[in-house]
Amino acid sequence: MTTALLAGTSRTKTGTGRPRDLVTCAAAAVVALFVLLAVVGPLIAPYDPNAVDPLNVDAGPSAAHPLGTDDTGRDILSRLICGTRASLAAPAMIIAVSTTLGTLLALAAAWFGGWCDRLVSGALDVVFGFPGLIMAVLAAAVFGAGSWRRSSPCRSRICR
Repeated sequence: MTTALLAGTSRTKTGTGRPRDLVTCAAAAVVALFVLLAVVGPLIAPYDPNAVDPLNVDAGPSAAHPLGTDDTGRDILSRLICGTRASLAAPAMIIAVSTTLGTLLALAAAWFGGWCDRLVSGALDVVFGFPGLIMAVLAAAVFGAGSWRRSSPCRSRICR
């Protein structure tokens, strides 16, 4: 029955006659393009992203610099291409760390049970009791900006 449900939902059409997963395919293509750009970006960048060119400070778009240059003469296209790697690596690391931490918390709560389960569940209930923005401000105040992510409790609750 599950196969029938999956087969029916992936091929069904909306009222416009287009497949439902057209937007999903387009989004996946964009993500794949960004991942490809992150992998081969330094090879296809036209200039060194950190090379300063004092003769082209704040230059507009041209044949040599399709997106222009910044206030120190660095090529903006090269900086965008090479910056894609860091922009994709940081969220991937956050997801990996939060998934690992959440899974370990859930496994500890399930394995030991009793007081450990109550402790982990109580801590997660406290975390989920606060709105995300207030929790982010509190975490930034206590731990410093950018050092704590709220997604670890989410992973732990899902795994539990």
